[in-house]
Amino acid sequence: MHATLKSAGAAGALTRLADLGFTKYEALAYLMLLDEHPATAYEISKRGGLTKGNVYTALVSLVHKGAVQPVSSDPVRYAPVEPETLFGGIAKSTTALCTDLAATLTTREQQKGIDYVWSISGEHALHAKIGEVIAGAREQIWIKAPHHLLHAHVDGLAHAAQRGASILVILFGSDADAQRLALGQHAKLYLHEGSGDMLAVGKKQFVIAADFKQTLIAEFGDTPQGVFTRSGAVVFISETMIRHEVYLAEIINAYGPAIEKRFGKDLISLRQKYLPPNLFKEVEKRRQKPAMRARSRGRRTTV
Repeated sequence: MHATLKSAGAAGALTRLADLGFTKYEALAYLMLLDEHPATAYEISKRGGLTKGNVYTALVSLVHKGAVQPVSSDPVRYAPVEPETLFGGIAKSTTALCTDLAATLTTREQQKGIDYVWSISGEHALHAKIGEVIAGAREQIWIKAPHHLLHAHVDGLAHAAQRGASILVILFGSDADAQRLALGQHAKLYLHEGSGDMLAVGKKQFVIAADFKQTLIAEFGDTPQGVFTRSGAVVFISETMIRHEVYLAEIINAYGPAIEKRFGKDLISLRQKYLPPNLFKEVEKRRQKPAMRARSRGRRTTV
């Protein structure tokens, strides 16, 4: 650390300037100009015990970077650009560069057809990825999820709607749950199978597909985990599942009594026929709980 540097936190500033691409001499020259300016290359080299040629080269580079400006001639003296102006400009140009680069490389990735399936573990990581998918959507967002998992993403969906994305939700939950979510008029919401009842895996499952390009399938169980992909085949499967959930909800809403008469409440005869035995047992347990609560309420009222 050079004793001539009097600015508070100069040692740390040297490291951070290096992180921004400043050479050692550029960083030292800029910080010394902040301490005392204007100054010539000779004055800076003498004050810092630095080689004049290296200081002069650094100052020419700093002028090119917009970090210092010559304010006189014969001899040339330099003054620093105010830090807020300098680093604010660097931040803006870097952000613009990164945005452009991300768009360019994303296009290259899509052209090459990269369609890996990425594993994601942990509740926080899953919610972060769901938020990322929502934030990146521009055309449409289709979701199948329980209300308590969807609640964390209401603001993100509102912003997506403002961008013009259409939103469709198959919700596990009640009418009251749907109203509490307040997704607004831009979202089309269906209660799962017309009732929103959480049978089998509904309470833990979250599926989202966006823009016909990407999907995330998550299971928020004891060990939350999921997969994300841009694979066209998998995205199509997710969208088809949600689309058929919409078909089913519409049909049940229109012909509920006849369907219940044919297949039983909660389509129980179909579930018994096609669900794996362990999931069907879970369905039976969850169907019994409301009946048990009702009987319990009935006993309490007669006491």
